[in-house]
Amino acid sequence: MVREYKQEVYNNSLRSAQNGVIHPVLTCARVTRRCNIKCDYCSEIYVPTGPDLEFDDWKRVSDIAYNLGNRDFVVTGGEPLLKQYVTELVAYAASRDSFVTIATNGYLLGQDSLSKLDSAGLDFLCISIDYIERKSKPEFGKRLNQKMKSILERISEGDYGFETQISTVVTKYNMDELPEMLAYFSSLRIPSETLQPYG
Repeated sequence: MVREYKQEVYNNSLRSAQNGVIHPVLTCARVTRRCNIKCDYCSEIYVPTGPDLEFDDWKRVSDIAYNLGNRDFVVTGGEPLLKQYVTELVAYAASRDSFVTIATNGYLLGQDSLSKLDSAGLDFLCISIDYIERKSKPEFGKRLNQKMKSILERISEGDYGFETQISTVVTKYNMDELPEMLAYFSSLRIPSETLQPYG
């Protein structure tokens, strides 16, 4: 359940930006470009970059964004769950009146990590799923395989404080699978709000 006091603070932040006050409305903390899978459409792992920032560096980033007026902090990658400090970063950013989201492929989620993220104060969990395992070409993107189904069903049945949504990159390879995917996510009461056309 989204924290109501955070929603009001976020709404105020958004209104002030709409009224001409210049400040960040959304901050994306790309904690790593490394990933545990390789999707055809993703260029993140090919972008030349230096070493990943450490936890204390991201705390400072969070402080700066917050002090500038940001109230929506998204932890992303690559795959952010590869970083051991990601739960601590969520807890740090969520301890204030800011929404905190993790955008993940979900492959590293389990009962323990879900409980830790929930206890840390995570507001939104965004999981990328692109196609159904038995249908599309296997290297296309993130698969809705049996492991992911188990994770989603655990989330649906659990009493977590965060909201979950599915993000799908729409291409010619998965267009015909979207109705089945949406029906499955809907049966779990997990919305699919971020459908991105690609290619």
